[in-house]
Amino acid sequence: MRYSPLILMLLLLPACYRETEKAMQKNAMIQEQKTNGVELDFYVTNQTNKTLYVACFYYAVKQIRTRWSWYKTPVYEIKPGDKILIDIHTIAEKKEMKNIYGYLGIFENKGEAEASIYELLEDKNKIELSKLLHLKKSNILLQTESYGFKGETLDWEHEKNGLNKNIKHKELDFLVENQTEKDLYITCFVYQQELDHGHWVFDKTDVIEIKSGQGKFIDVDTLRVPKDAWESVIGILGVFEHDKKEDADKSTFELLKPDQKLIVGYLKRYQDKKVVIIPKKYGALSGFDNQYPKVEFERKSIK
Repeated sequence: MRYSPLILMLLLLPACYRETEKAMQKNAMIQEQKTNGVELDFYVTNQTNKTLYVACFYYAVKQIRTRWSWYKTPVYEIKPGDKILIDIHTIAEKKEMKNIYGYLGIFENKGEAEASIYELLEDKNKIELSKLLHLKKSNILLQTESYGFKGETLDWEHEKNGLNKNIKHKELDFLVENQTEKDLYITCFVYQQELDHGHWVFDKTDVIEIKSGQGKFIDVDTLRVPKDAWESVIGILGVFEHDKKEDADKSTFELLKPDQKLIVGYLKRYQDKKVVIIPKKYGALSGFDNQYPKVEFERKSIK
């Protein structure tokens, strides 16, 4: 019995398909073996006081000769104080592993976390992790910080298995002295680069009361950043009269009025110096009884 070419092709097609599938699976196993030891998994620790639901969205190629696309890990529940491992499964070629990057989706509602997709993630629900290979089983610390009237916002820190501790600089704390003859509330807005995020942001120090004739140190968070970034940290003092405590607490750099801020400049210059706040002397506009300006400062040596 003779078969037409079309019938022969239809008879052989399933067998060819099975062989092709076996070959692809074999190649996938080979690639998985080649990438053995190259981990993209990382830890997440919840240092907030709320239960959070997290998932990692990562851009990768999971099979040989397929397109890159977005993938999502299972949703993990993290109670306050808990630490979990985000499992990233990929069998990409080793040369492509270094290009896989991702975002961490963070939610307070499990349903929203389960339904989420990368394309519709709001900024408040994600943090950029950049290339996952750089995480190397390190730990992402989820935290909250308070910034003026905005209240508590979600923040994070990349704990690099002790690597951050290798970058050491002198403290940038500095002394502020009040010589205005009025009690003041003072805070400092520190413009600094965050090692984890890479971008420059304003960090606000605690609001402190400095009575007239007294001096207190402004406590600047210890920075573990490259030397050039440490040398470029700038401080802007927020200065508030004694009856403006609430304004001081709610203040943000972006909303400071001109008469409420003193740009003290690079904080590295105050290693052995102090900021002395004095009434502004400018003719009829001198002192606190006029709208603008009210105060100025001098940089003096600490005796």
